[in-house]
Amino acid sequence: MLTMRALRVEKFIPFWAEELDSTTTPYEVGRGYKVKLNKEYFIGKFALMRQSSQGLKKRLVHLTLDDSFDPDEDVWPWGGEPIFRNNLYVGNTTSTAMCDKAEVVENFYGVYILYCINPKFRGRTYIGFTTDPNRRIKQHNKGQKAGGAFRTSNKGPWEMVLIVHGFPNDISALRAGMEPPVHMPIAYGPVKPSKVKNSEETIDVLQQDDAMCLICKGLVKQSDIMRCLSSSCPLIAHIRCLASHMLQRELPGTILPLEGSCPSCGITMLWGDLVRLKRGCYQLTEDVKDEHWAEALSQIT
Repeated sequence: MLTMRALRVEKFIPFWAEELDSTTTPYEVGRGYKVKLNKEYFIGKFALMRQSSQGLKKRLVHLTLDDSFDPDEDVWPWGGEPIFRNNLYVGNTTSTAMCDKAEVVENFYGVYILYCINPKFRGRTYIGFTTDPNRRIKQHNKGQKAGGAFRTSNKGPWEMVLIVHGFPNDISALRAGMEPPVHMPIAYGPVKPSKVKNSEETIDVLQQDDAMCLICKGLVKQSDIMRCLSSSCPLIAHIRCLASHMLQRELPGTILPLEGSCPSCGITMLWGDLVRLKRGCYQLTEDVKDEHWAEALSQIT
């Protein structure tokens, strides 16, 4: 039951006796698109027409607690708690649930598919590009004046049913369409885009002297260093040396590797993830107790 409740809250589906009762209207819970005021008559039509023209006095909204909330230390909301905005009381919570935390993706470039759940336009889809999927879906549902596309304006609500990300730039994302390249990992769940910021640790690394390549034993300039995804791995290699090592598992004639094993620790890695690491990504990832974050990036073969 708790799992079903969490899924319902995450999908913003109202529930009878918590968000819905005999006095609640479809407009107040975000289901106004299901109201057909052009019908000849139905019970409550005139009340809905009046509410549609005069505006809403209450509205159901979806709130998410920020990253400062600690589920182990802070008190969980269970429903009925007062909500204040700018020190003014504005309402109460209804349903609450603990949902999956969004994955932070640095330098986000992705393409997405929208699916229309409006009964009048049900089944329509839209493909687009974005650097912030959470902001983009709001723009599509608010309409063209809010930054949404012309094709999706006034046809909502829309749901973002698929996101393909991991592209190095916007041009690569637009060229790829909706067929993910074989060198990109597939992940599931919500995402949160983040811009890459140089940490003090990254700056210190850039200021170090040249090191020795583990593969060819030659000196490697800092601008040419490639490292392993695992922070505990001592791998230092030339870009060309590491690429040649990983190409041993590829078909003859392949220019760049798709994936390969680390010559130091042996984990399997995607070449695209190594490039993203070199460009500054994966530097601010939170520590994971059970396994290192690099293990999640590694592809099991």
